[in-house]
Amino acid sequence: MLKKLLKYEIKATARIMLPLYLALIVFSLVNLVVNPLKLIESSENTVIQAIVANLSMMLYIVLIIGISVMTLVIMIQRFYKSLLGDEGYLMFTLPVEPSQHILSKLLVSLMWSAASFLTTLLSVAIISRIPDPARIIGELYKILVDFLGYTSLALIPIYLLAAACSGIMMVYTAIALGHLFNKHKLLASFGMYALLYMINQTVLSVCLFLIGTFIMPTLFMSEQPAPEVITFLMAFFSLVSIALAGAGFAVTNHILRNKLNLE
Repeated sequence: MLKKLLKYEIKATARIMLPLYLALIVFSLVNLVVNPLKLIESSENTVIQAIVANLSMMLYIVLIIGISVMTLVIMIQRFYKSLLGDEGYLMFTLPVEPSQHILSKLLVSLMWSAASFLTTLLSVAIISRIPDPARIIGELYKILVDFLGYTSLALIPIYLLAAACSGIMMVYTAIALGHLFNKHKLLASFGMYALLYMINQTVLSVCLFLIGTFIMPTLFMSEQPAPEVITFLMAFFSLVSIALAGAGFAVTNHILRNKLNLE
């Protein structure tokens, strides 16, 4: 059933996100021909060329911001509307556990977040006219390996995934908690998010303080942190992010299962 939920969720969101991605890539290809960066830097271009170049860059930036905002809006809207709005009456009549509903929303949000990042990265590579991207990626990889080590480098996507799950679940938990109020549910959700954010930051600060007594001497004694220290920090905070995401998932699941109020 989770597979069907994912299919439905992707279809409902792809109609919004895919045209935005296509518009960004097409606009990047157009700017590849126009080359607004060169026109802006050149002192020989006419006033009209300068206006066109600046407008082109402004539209490009607006598109990137629009994709980021829409990714966030869809993440919030799909959870709220599908599970706690009018669609909730239909969704909770399906033979599906609330945990599967939450998981489907989480996975699709992660997918679009990654797609938005990669599409933006591709558009920047196009408009920047990078001459040899493979060579640059190879050099960047060597620098990261020298600084971080292979283990820390492998932990980067794990940490990013854990942090993204934690952030998305914090939004879902805030919406679920806000929906427990009889009035002003949207305002209550904002308040719950602020509260959860402070709790998460407190937890991270306490964890950093607890391990700081072991890590700080090593950091001050060396010109750059050892790969083992970086590996430890990334692994530790990955586990903390996973724990926070798990706590948010448990709270949200409990509310949807036992405290659901669609009125």
